Amino acid sequence: MKRGGLVVVAILLLFVSGLFASEARLGGLAGGGWYILDESNVFFNPAWVGFDAYRGSVLAELGTYNGVTDPTGQYGYVNFGVGDMLTFGLAFNRDEGEVGSIIAGSGLPAPRNGLDLMGGLNIGNLNLGLGLYKSGAKDYTKNLDADTTVSESTEKTGVLGIHLGTVLNFGEKNILDAGLHLRFNSYKDEDVASGTTETEEIDGGMAMDLGIRSFYYINDDIALVPKVGFYTFSYKDKYTNSSNSSLNVTSGDWSKMTLFAGAGANYAFGDEGLVFGGVEFDMDKITDEMDSTDGTVKEEDT
Repeated sequence: MKRGGLVVVAILLLFVSGLFASEARLGGLAGGGWYILDESNVFFNPAWVGFDAYRGSVLAELGTYNGVTDPTGQYGYVNFGVGDMLTFGLAFNRDEGEVGSIIAGSGLPAPRNGLDLMGGLNIGNLNLGLGLYKSGAKDYTKNLDADTTVSESTEKTGVLGIHLGTVLNFGEKNILDAGLHLRFNSYKDEDVASGTTETEEIDGGMAMDLGIRSFYYINDDIALVPKVGFYTFSYKDKYTNSSNSSLNVTSGDWSKMTLFAGAGANYAFGDEGLVFGGVEFDMDKITDEMDSTDGTVKEEDT
């Protein structure tokens, strides 16, 4: 089955407070956040950490709240420059990665205490950036009977991210922006009982995405914004039994690839007003292979 997706981003009016909007607000713009400049862009492209308007800033993201569960997406971010060429950024408590959605409902602990470290180097009209991200969680349980260990359980999850980016200024105001992300997702559930160790863990789990966009100003207030990019992610579930290798199995081969392209524009007016819109085409290919009694069932959706 083949399916193409055409996403039309409606023209929206956004009043930006200060230099940036909240990331929660950008997330609600149906993909339109690509067509404006915002400080939260540093988490996709760390080269923005050295952007003059963002140096020396502090960002407190309030996240989203549905009135029932605890708020999500909250984090703090600080940015500071060292001389004219170097800038550093630090963020804490930010969520990133795919493992959280994979383990939902499994009882495994979701990664927490996310930490971002970013550095930017300014060389004339070129900004280069490197970002590192780390989050994780671990739960350990030991069951005892008369001071003798009966069973042990260790549950671990984590995300390691490497972010690379560049921002090139050309002409009077024009910008070329490119960011590459690598994320390594992990989970492991290990149970030890009666001398046997059973382990269920992820096999693979790497995600990669690349985004390129440009802000081309046709005058002081109007910018044309084309963009292209892709995303890919795949993983399997691996089970091992230390006492019976015939039970060892790797199953659930799941993968996704997304290609997208779009074009938009934004118009700035007054001190804090912005109108923007765009059209985007997305193509997704999802492959899901599941073990069954009849062998392997493969489902593809493109």
